[in-house]
Amino acid sequence: RCADYARPETNYASLPYVITAGDPLQFPPVPATSSLLAEPDGQTKEHRVAQSMFEDQDYVCELKTTMRFRGDPVMMSILSKKRTPGEDRSNLKLTEEEWRVLQSTDIAHGASLEGTDLWYQSAFAWSYVCMAQWDRSLRSAMVHSETLFMFAARDYIMNVNGRDLTAVRDKLLQIPNMNTTGRLPAVLLVHLKMQVGITVSDERLAAQAPVDTTGIVQNIELHPIDRARWLQLTSETIFVLHHSPTVLVQIDDIDTDTGLGAGIVAVEAVTCQPFTIELELEDPRYSRARLLKVKAAREQIPLTIATASTLYTLQGATTTPGLIYHFRTPRRISGVMKWIATYMALSRVQSLKQLRSIGLTTTIRDIIVDNGPPEGFLSRLLNVFGEKIGQTQIAVEEAVAELGWLDSSTAENGTGATEHTNS
Repeated sequence: RCADYARPETNYASLPYVITAGDPLQFPPVPATSSLLAEPDGQTKEHRVAQSMFEDQDYVCELKTTMRFRGDPVMMSILSKKRTPGEDRSNLKLTEEEWRVLQSTDIAHGASLEGTDLWYQSAFAWSYVCMAQWDRSLRSAMVHSETLFMFAARDYIMNVNGRDLTAVRDKLLQIPNMNTTGRLPAVLLVHLKMQVGITVSDERLAAQAPVDTTGIVQNIELHPIDRARWLQLTSETIFVLHHSPTVLVQIDDIDTDTGLGAGIVAVEAVTCQPFTIELELEDPRYSRARLLKVKAAREQIPLTIATASTLYTLQGATTTPGLIYHFRTPRRISGVMKWIATYMALSRVQSLKQLRSIGLTTTIRDIIVDNGPPEGFLSRLLNVFGEKIGQTQIAVEEAVAELGWLDSSTAENGTGATEHTNS
């Protein structure tokens, strides 16, 4: 029976110990109603059972001290105020000094981009990320004094007649959102020593290099025709390839011998599953643009520079050495998503010195930064786990005292094991 899966003795495949971890102030799943912290009303029976399993935690420890920001008290204060719930925001608004320090990260207020060539660059919208991929790739190639190779994807269009084929092909290559085109970029941008991420992993790569694995480009094996062309123009900083290359990537944190060397995999072109997209075509024979529903499959090397991505991709990441972030968001997204995006962006760096902002206007402060968590974001978590959080804190303090881990400073403050458990 479905309900039996929620019983403590049978859930999680009867594993003896299960540890779950996460931050309720990250982006919700798509759609948000699929979250295990979503309101149960109106959910399917299966979803309610999953929520029941999730809520059946023996201990719930709420971590409050973020180690990433301990060297920047201003940043710690801003984020603490931002994530503290409560209708009375009089003591939780940013001080003028905090806003001045935060605004000083903005390019429009004098912040410099000098020395940021190898920093991350991110935004909520793909239209910005697409340009960031080009900018980061070009600057990375310049820093490493390497040629930047470019190779356009091949799109196999399945349902368009000959007269529209060229126009449709060009339109497909102009789509910035890789999620629309099988997670394959319109143009491969790659150079030796580039830090890259794998966007699609086939059966051959899955063992050593699953999706979103990162690594460093060790070698680029060009097609003989492209290699002959390039040898005549080796001084070129940018070189357009006519044939698909093979890229050897040293995968991060893997030293298994793959036959090509320790942790090295050969990344070749893959073809994604067919996708369908609506495209508008301008045609002088018609007064209005024609709308075509196009079915296609893309062939491309599944690599992009790792330091340019959407904010979704950066969840959980620390953007060392720094982050350039575009604060502008599409008008269509909700105030809740704008709030989360701002919180996410500010919490990716270790200090405000490692942040460069674009579009950090007073609107961001008035509507988003000075407001606490959106209604329901933390209340649902506390409604479900509030009592267990309190019980867990007591149990932790007792265990720390029994083990003799209570240091003198903590004891003098009378806070029990708070500093240990929160860090």
